Amino acid sequence: MLDVTSPGSAGGTGLATNAPEVPDHPHFLPTGNLWVSLSEISGEDGSVHSLGVLVERALGLVEARGDGNGHHLVQPVLIVAGEPVELGALQWQRVGHWLPHFTCACPSGFLEGWYCAPTDERGVVMRLAYRSLAVDPCEGTDIPVTPICDNRYMATKPQPTNLIQAVQYFSDPDLAFDFVRQMRWQDGPVVCPRCDHKETSFLTTRRIWKCKGCKRQFSLKVGTIFEDSPLGWDKWLPAVWLIANSKNGVSSHELGRALGVTQKTAWFMLHRIRHAMATDTFAKLDGTVEVDETYVGGQAKFMHGHLRAERIHGTGGVDKVAIQGAVQRGGPVVATMVNTPDRATLQSNVRAWVESGATVYTDEARAYLGLDEDFTHKSVNHSREYVCGVVHTNTMENFWTLYKRAWRGTYTHNMRRHTNRYIDERAFSYNNRGEADLGRMRLATAGAHGRRITYKELTDNHAA
Repeated sequence: MLDVTSPGSAGGTGLATNAPEVPDHPHFLPTGNLWVSLSEISGEDGSVHSLGVLVERALGLVEARGDGNGHHLVQPVLIVAGEPVELGALQWQRVGHWLPHFTCACPSGFLEGWYCAPTDERGVVMRLAYRSLAVDPCEGTDIPVTPICDNRYMATKPQPTNLIQAVQYFSDPDLAFDFVRQMRWQDGPVVCPRCDHKETSFLTTRRIWKCKGCKRQFSLKVGTIFEDSPLGWDKWLPAVWLIANSKNGVSSHELGRALGVTQKTAWFMLHRIRHAMATDTFAKLDGTVEVDETYVGGQAKFMHGHLRAERIHGTGGVDKVAIQGAVQRGGPVVATMVNTPDRATLQSNVRAWVESGATVYTDEARAYLGLDEDFTHKSVNHSREYVCGVVHTNTMENFWTLYKRAWRGTYTHNMRRHTNRYIDERAFSYNNRGEADLGRMRLATAGAHGRRITYKELTDNHAA
């Protein structure tokens, strides 16, 4: 019960017991923790029908209900200047997926209420806050209310802007859970990853949903790169932050030491995160586009004699991994590994990436002859010059420098079947270089949905 002596002033606070009976309402919003449960909170008037308490000595749950005459246990009541105020329709939402919160309009202002069962505490509390319309908005309209619930369960904590804040923020399981949920479903309904059904129920004590369509349960990790991982969000989300904001990549040994996991676990985590960074669909590049290719592999002059004889069988790009890329000036970059860097393959990629009619600049490689049928194609002779007026591929060369810097300084070894994921990581970093650290981390987390890669797929010698 909230008793306000006069509009714009504060009175006593409390909870009204033995409230008048109201018709049953089918909409109930349960909440609770490991010790207590509020399984029946009416969505119509906010009344609490029952309270369950775990009693260890009795080895069971003790449930309390009304007085048997149709009365509820507790119900929110607002009294202004000694007179009860009729409340309007209650608008509900879930804070952190488990904290029922309502707002309602009344003739003299607005009333808010929270039902809270704090984690690891043997109790429940209800908080009411009244906002009067009779007070000058410039002077503030919040009426002070005696706090009866710890504010750490109510307040919205500012999201992190740097690594140390991220580690602290995601160490809170509620904040981390809500962050990933928003990245996956935004403000829309929770959708079953197995049957795409939109009607689900949330089990607060286990933090999982149950689909009303296929009747199966699923967690927030199902259907994402995080599926089947025993690691918590306090390790996963800082790992995403680190790799999304790294300039030269993060090695598995470094990540393992930072998170307190093994190198093998960190390696698996990194490849899953890179998988989330991939761009499956994108608008074709337009305007002025630079196209080039590069080769990744050890240089013969730095190899021991027996390795040189084993690995080097020619000059140039022979026995190296070929990568082709295209970048729109002032826009994004796209790149991929090519198994056979011949004319058909390279020109097929250009036509898939670039809008017909765009201006395409390349070097004078013979593989690009014939592009002028679909594009305005111009080339620069690198044996003589690197820039001819506005014709050059220096923007694409800049991306290759960033990519190889990560290899020379961080990864040191290139395995062909993993190349595209490393390319996706560097392309993600390049394309989102204008974002803040939190923005890049959000984009990487949002890309985790609908993608899953297993350890067997990563380590299978026959995998592509």
